[in-house]
Amino acid sequence: FSNEGATVVVAGRRIDLAQQVGEQYNGMGVAWDVTDFEQGESASSEIMGRYGHIDAAINFAGYDDVSLIRDITPEHLEPMVNVQFNGAIYFLRFMCNAMAKSGGGSAILCSSLTAQTPSVSRVGYAGSKAGLEYVAKIAAVEYGIDNVRINCIAPHVIETEMTAEAFTHENRLAIEAVRLQTPLKRMGHVDDVAN
Repeated sequence: FSNEGATVVVAGRRIDLAQQVGEQYNGMGVAWDVTDFEQGESASSEIMGRYGHIDAAINFAGYDDVSLIRDITPEHLEPMVNVQFNGAIYFLRFMCNAMAKSGGGSAILCSSLTAQTPSVSRVGYAGSKAGLEYVAKIAAVEYGIDNVRINCIAPHVIETEMTAEAFTHENRLAIEAVRLQTPLKRMGHVDDVAN
């Protein structure tokens, strides 16, 4: 985005990392744990105060934990739902309201193909992502009148720090099965989603 002339603002729980990455792209970093409503309000106000508008916002906050429904506890479920679902709604509220005030924009959410394909022990993650896809539809209807577009992408397994343990030697057959299901017959990369 910065290569195209955009000012990049990075928001995250770890303010030092958000600031470091924001500065790499000649922008800024702000503190925002998406599960914290007040931080969302503060981050939005800080961005609008400095730049006067938000043209695009992307929510890639993630949390993953696996548990069978029969074994699920609040300690497994609540953090996942808070990040993947509630946090995404807070993101939409603050970013889309700011965009609506300044003439429109585009908000992008990240779902997952697990929302479309049931799998064992993924109820918190996949259920939150499935709900998020429906929230995106509602948000598109609510904010369309304000010239704010809402899109939701749903990549399959992408090798990241969070998914690294899935890419171990022990899981090679599962990863190969996923690879064979993809149209390009290769695993996705971060750049595939970012570009």
